[in-house]
Amino acid sequence: MEGSAQSAARLLKLLASEQRLLLLCRLIEGEASVGTLSTHARMAQSATSQHLAKMRAEGLVETRRDAQTIFYRLADPAAMRVLSLLCDIYSHEVAAA
Repeated sequence: MEGSAQSAARLLKLLASEQRLLLLCRLIEGEASVGTLSTHARMAQSATSQHLAKMRAEGLVETRRDAQTIFYRLADPAAMRVLSLLCDIYSHEVAAA
């Protein structure tokens, strides 16, 4: 149980960033390039890349290279479940406002 709690705490710490949440909610829809993610989150590409590098180091995202473009996708099934629920709850909340 202690290992599971540590894993959950690590995931929640990564999700505690509004910018990372925006990036991850976009990745629920499917893989995307840094440029696409930057546009979606309204962030500079350098900032987007830093967030993605942190998430990649923690195993939340994986990459695929196509020529010079790197595509990111969600890699952690548990994170995908949590993110799907968060995005579902809060996208309905935003739509109702």
